[in-house]
Amino acid sequence: MKRELEILEGLVMKDKSGLPSSLKNLDEGNLTFPREELIPFLRSVDKEVREFSTDNNLRKYQSSLKL
Repeated sequence: MKRELEILEGLVMKDKSGLPSSLKNLDEGNLTFPREELIPFLRSVDKEVREFSTDNNLRKYQSSLKL
């Protein structure tokens, strides 16, 4: 578990000076932002999940998706 936490810490943006001012205003609660290099990867994962999670697929693979 310690190793996983170290990896996750490496994925988080430490210097938030490059954030747009609108996000800086939201960051009063010390939000967590991924490093900029991860954005394309996260977008592609999001796209794949959105394409897969149709009603038909959710019904078809229901047993596989249960935790």
